[in-house]
Amino acid sequence: MKKAFLFITIFISFLLFVNLVQASVTIDDPLNAGDFTILIGRITTAARDIVGGIAVIMLVIAGIHFLTSAGDPIKLQKAKDFVKYAIIGIIIAVTAEVIKDVVLYVLKGTTT
Repeated sequence: MKKAFLFITIFISFLLFVNLVQASVTIDDPLNAGDFTILIGRITTAARDIVGGIAVIMLVIAGIHFLTSAGDPIKLQKAKDFVKYAIIGIIIAVTAEVIKDVVLYVLKGTTT
């Protein structure tokens, strides 16, 4: 019973403290994006770069699997799957960038 009372007391005091601190905190624009379209552009560009990097790594892994397969059909199929998924990832990344540009053009008449 004492543990429950102590927990509730600490929890309520924490909530009160958070509300007091929250009222005095102001957050400037950390991404320095003055407009929503700029923010969306930066997010999609970062996602495209990350997906592109992962796709390159997957292609290198596929090459290693091809070289070390020694004719084993299971390893060859695994390498082909790596290549297939890397290409699908690149297509999705490029398509997402194009869709973003089309949506921004329709909404604002400009692209990033």
